[in-house]
Amino acid sequence: MLKIVFAFLLAVGWLAAGTARAEVIEGRDYTVLDPPQHTMSPGKIEVLEFFSYGCPHCSELHPLLHAWSQKLPRDVVLKRVATGFGQRAWTNLAKTYYALVATGELGKVDDALFFAIHRDRLTLFDQRSITDWIGAHGVDTQKFGQAMASFGVSSQLAQAEKLVESYKIEHLPAIVVNGKYLVTGETDEQLLRHTTELIVKERASSRGLEAATP
Repeated sequence: MLKIVFAFLLAVGWLAAGTARAEVIEGRDYTVLDPPQHTMSPGKIEVLEFFSYGCPHCSELHPLLHAWSQKLPRDVVLKRVATGFGQRAWTNLAKTYYALVATGELGKVDDALFFAIHRDRLTLFDQRSITDWIGAHGVDTQKFGQAMASFGVSSQLAQAEKLVESYKIEHLPAIVVNGKYLVTGETDEQLLRHTTELIVKERASSRGLEAATP
């Protein structure tokens, strides 16, 4: 509950953040990616979250990040990147995420899937157990199975794993701002605060470039 309150307060602080220059420090609060990566959101400041349902730290961050994301300014977009991160069980969970997105069913089980694995200690790592579980939570298992086996989901997973490599992701969860900054923080709250400050930094940088263009 305290994390949700923090996320709300952080979101309310967007207005103040928009008028103040960010004071994040390279090497302490973020790492500059070299080379910077092309983003998938032209005209927007793109925030990527690399995660897995199997990752306990991702589970802890999830409610706070969700609350934070509900108040994002219009020029910012959050994209989630589910990855297997080299673990076979997590790969099935990553495919589950993309299959749920493809079928429009993610909202039914997104939060509950974290809870089932990390609170209820269910071993939802193979396709059969995952399918049985999501079916019990109102997901159309036939459509889900078709999506899991589809070329589209396989392609999204392959793209996600390439992003993990190109963004030099070494741990989960990981947050990257606009293909340039890998955010660091000792706590989830700090991680999101630094993300907010880097968004402000990136917005100021973009406006400076626009003003300098004849």
